[in-house]
Amino acid sequence: MDEKQESGRRKIHIALVTGQYESENAEALQLLDMLKKQCASTAEAHMVSGKRIEMIDDDLRRNPAEIIHFCGPCNESGHFIIQNRQGRVIAKKHIHQLVQCAEALPYHVVLICFPSRMTSRKPWQQGRGKGDFLIGMKNHEILKKQVPFYSVFYPLFLKGKSLKESFDRACGTIPDGRHQPTIFFLRRMYCLQYHIVPEESDTPGKTDAENSDASLKD
Repeated sequence: MDEKQESGRRKIHIALVTGQYESENAEALQLLDMLKKQCASTAEAHMVSGKRIEMIDDDLRRNPAEIIHFCGPCNESGHFIIQNRQGRVIAKKHIHQLVQCAEALPYHVVLICFPSRMTSRKPWQQGRGKGDFLIGMKNHEILKKQVPFYSVFYPLFLKGKSLKESFDRACGTIPDGRHQPTIFFLRRMYCLQYHIVPEESDTPGKTDAENSDASLKD
């Protein structure tokens, strides 16, 4: 694809959500810098500082994002932690609650990224959710190397590679399979050949139901 084709595309919006003040979350700043350097032609990212959970929701409503990336801090039981300037924990939200908040937004969310545990039970599936996928951990642990993983994943996925190929290649940065993240399906209508930036359209791609490549389904 030439530069002219890329420059004419609608950019994908990414919200990097941190439970610390923006200037104090080094990993979130690294992800923002990486996205600006490697994905400027296809994506726009902005930071959301979660001084309160209500502030996160308000920002996400005012600034729609196809991808919501919770940078942390998180704990091993799957809670997103909000801290004050002194580092004291002032609130915790489980990933299930965060997904439900994302599902209540007045627009479609393609992908939620979370660096901690996501259980296999999905109570929100009984409703009519607006989200498609979540990348999280299946075990009681935290994805400690987010920046190397997403430095591979985002440039591929945002430039038109499939979710499966982008994810598989990013997992190559984590040799031990036990510590690799997992893709969870928030809705069952898609498979892993999903393309957020299709080759011939400005509309986020949805794979034909006949495509059966879903080998990473949980």
